[in-house]
Amino acid sequence: MTDYAELIEPVVKLLRGEPNASMSKPDDLRYGTHGSLSVKLSTGAWHDHEANVGGGVLDLIQHEGAASSRAEAHRWLVDHGLVQADAPARGGRPAAATEATYQYRDTDGKLVFEVVRRAGKRFLQRRPDPAGKDGWTWNLQGVQRVLYRLPELLAAPADSAVLVVEGEKDVDRLRSLGLVATCNPGGAGKWRKEYSTSLKGRHVVVLPDNDDPGRAHAAAVLKALSGVAASVRVVELPGLPEKGDVSDWLDSGHTGQELLALVDQQKPEEPAGGGGKGEREPAQTDLLVEFVQKRFELAHDENSDGLAISKHTKEVFRLSGRAFRDNLLAGFYLEYEVAVRDASLREAMMTLQALARSTGAPRKINLRESHRGSRRLFG
Repeated sequence: MTDYAELIEPVVKLLRGEPNASMSKPDDLRYGTHGSLSVKLSTGAWHDHEANVGGGVLDLIQHEGAASSRAEAHRWLVDHGLVQADAPARGGRPAAATEATYQYRDTDGKLVFEVVRRAGKRFLQRRPDPAGKDGWTWNLQGVQRVLYRLPELLAAPADSAVLVVEGEKDVDRLRSLGLVATCNPGGAGKWRKEYSTSLKGRHVVVLPDNDDPGRAHAAAVLKALSGVAASVRVVELPGLPEKGDVSDWLDSGHTGQELLALVDQQKPEEPAGGGGKGEREPAQTDLLVEFVQKRFELAHDENSDGLAISKHTKEVFRLSGRAFRDNLLAGFYLEYEVAVRDASLREAMMTLQALARSTGAPRKINLRESHRGSRRLFG
């Protein structure tokens, strides 16, 4: 039997979208300009500090106007695939639908833990425990963390490309095509040092999801494997939708052979830090950040989205937008007569976003259409 409380994260994201990143913590999501709506993931409780009300999942659905009663709120959960329509309930606690279970095994093939995917992209972790309910304890305390499909990875030929993705679903999809693939538990931002040892001497290809967390994760994996793996490539798949992943790319009609062709076209990334003697030359990441700071004022809006304001024209760009990226890539090439490497661009953008969000008060901006029809920002 599963409590409503475990559904609080997918519910609030369906109702309110992504939280205020600058004010949120891992266990406390904040919504609104001032973070007035607080959502505690560990307890499944929320509190609206402006309205001075709070409660659980069903209360939140009613508070946001999606239902007028607890019965309607439960029906809303069913309609959105978060609980089963015929799920048994005791005291108002329905069983959430389990969509998949992924087993993590050590080098000897012994089951170490499982990741359970529930409706609403809710992931839970459990470890075998004879003393636990139904033979499981729902945490990973004291458990060795390993990569997904580790025995299969270790058994693969040493010269084969190892594709590192963000989720177990993508790993299994790639394995169904005869490719070698793995991921770390927890998804983007959860790479641990011990994972790198399993990839020592291997040829690694990182396939990031098409969003900022995905690109940041790829940069972190690249840095962790520098000097450990035989080679590392970061391949951004062309034509991915926002937040898309390799499974979406394959669903759109591409093949495993096309993927391997893209890998072959991508040169391995250079190890971070160079390794030369004497005074270190500025890394391309540093030069990119310096290039932007000389030409733009960094700021952020009320949603903590990074902005770059041209010191010459006063035009405002979103740091995450294509217009700023094109401006940066073209300008840097004209200045230094060298193309920007993917890894350097990712690291520079992470730094610029952090600098923009650390500036003073949020800027209020207005959108208007340019004469070419593309969206531009103006202060």
